[in-house]
Amino acid sequence: MSSFIIKIIAVIAMLIDHIGFVFFPDVLWLRIIGRLAMPLFAFQVALGFQHTKDRNQYILRMLIFALVSQIPFNMLLSVGELSFKLNIGFTFLFALLALYSLENVKPIWGKILCLVPLVIAAYFLNYDYYLYGIALVIIFYYTQKQPVLLISLFLSATILYFAYRQNEVLLFTPLALIPILLYNGKKGPGFKYFFYLFYPLHMLIICGIFTQWTH
Repeated sequence: MSSFIIKIIAVIAMLIDHIGFVFFPDVLWLRIIGRLAMPLFAFQVALGFQHTKDRNQYILRMLIFALVSQIPFNMLLSVGELSFKLNIGFTFLFALLALYSLENVKPIWGKILCLVPLVIAAYFLNYDYYLYGIALVIIFYYTQKQPVLLISLFLSATILYFAYRQNEVLLFTPLALIPILLYNGKKGPGFKYFFYLFYPLHMLIICGIFTQWTH
């Protein structure tokens, strides 16, 4: 399974999840399908950091993506009467900064010091999936070729996050391991910027339809 196919699965799962969140909040299976999206995108972020020719540009691109997506994300949350939260772009931005630090800072104490701000940010900033999203990117980056370790760390992180959130829907998140373990190392077709654009645009469209639907 190519990287492109995994992205398509992630996009479809995310779209189904957000449609369920806005229009059918009581239909549980829509939210269950949606649990595949974040881990699959996290896997793509890890691959992107591994294969990009310019990591600084990749980090900058993620920052721009996060900033552009924030207003549509807040609009989506407001439909469900949820409080302010930073979108998943910021989660992945923090994950990339963590990977950048782990790769470029040599002493082990220096690596730990670089990760401390992320832990503090997780406490004070309300960003999507908190440390769980960051942890998955790091896990995928370092264990991509070690499936047993990948599965073990993924499940451990998911159990810890479930213990924190106490949301039974999260127990279906490990289904994302199926396409991840089927990854064949191939990129597939391009459409790189399509996926950056789809995230904010689909939220704006869903919110626009909801506004018309309720009036």
